[in-house]
Amino acid sequence: MIIYRRHSGDSVFDSVKRAIEFETESDMKDYIVADNTPYISKDDIVIIDESIPDRRIGWMDMRHVCLKRYGNIDYIEKYGSPQCEGYCATIYKVV
Repeated sequence: MIIYRRHSGDSVFDSVKRAIEFETESDMKDYIVADNTPYISKDDIVIIDESIPDRRIGWMDMRHVCLKRYGNIDYIEKYGSPQCEGYCATIYKVV
């Protein structure tokens, strides 16, 4: 299982209320693509290897979910790195 929450302007606690659980990382990526069609493909999504614990919400291996491209904007070319779209974890408690 993997849990995902979108990066938003809300507080972390509000965004966790909208978190979604998936069976696999691939399922999570399929959801993100479907939510952003036609602007991204599955190949545009990268999950940063480094994890950090967020004890406030019980996500103990939280990782950044990033996009290499969105529509015609190539983030790698423009900024030199993918841009954060959300967060995921596999060691977590449901709040």
